[in-house]
Amino acid sequence: MLKTYSENYIVDFRDVDRYYDIKIPQLLEIMGTVSTKHTNELGFDPFYLIRQGLAWILYEWKVDIETTKLYAQTIKIETFAVDRKGMYFIRYFGIYDKDDKLIGRAAAKWVVINTMQRKIVKLPQEILDAAKINIEELNENQKYIYDMPEKPLRLEKRQDDFIQTIFPIRFYDIDSNHHANNVKYVDWAIESLHQHEDFFKKI
Repeated sequence: MLKTYSENYIVDFRDVDRYYDIKIPQLLEIMGTVSTKHTNELGFDPFYLIRQGLAWILYEWKVDIETTKLYAQTIKIETFAVDRKGMYFIRYFGIYDKDDKLIGRAAAKWVVINTMQRKIVKLPQEILDAAKINIEELNENQKYIYDMPEKPLRLEKRQDDFIQTIFPIRFYDIDSNHHANNVKYVDWAIESLHQHEDFFKKI
């Protein structure tokens, strides 16, 4: 079984913004697809949890990327999982450029819920056993990816920083778990930011 999985992806026009920077929601979609393919390679098809009345729920994304001018370039997404942390299953990602240089890292924290009881349950042991890799087996890049700070970024809140935008929920915003897909929240957050040219050039 493949403890690590990687796949190349050519960044398309639809994947970049007006400045030819890769869109963060698109990057999350790409990494999500790679993780699904890895899970499938491990022997667990997309309906494996559904047949047990369970579902994956994404709790948190962390992304750290150095280079975003990636239009029409081939990038490689690598993914692996080390272990479960409490009720969380954390999947790590490395983002490499066409020269196989590590240009970004990410971590996705997942939980499993019982879809009938709507409560968090433990990840089935067979998935954990198949997916997890020993830390000793990681190469230098993978160790750097694994060492991503776990503490979430906290910003000082000021009253004049609050911006409210109302978004209607559309049909395709809802995923198979019957809630708004996690990537949509990133979309909405970005859309809620100040619509100034200089502002978006800085993020």
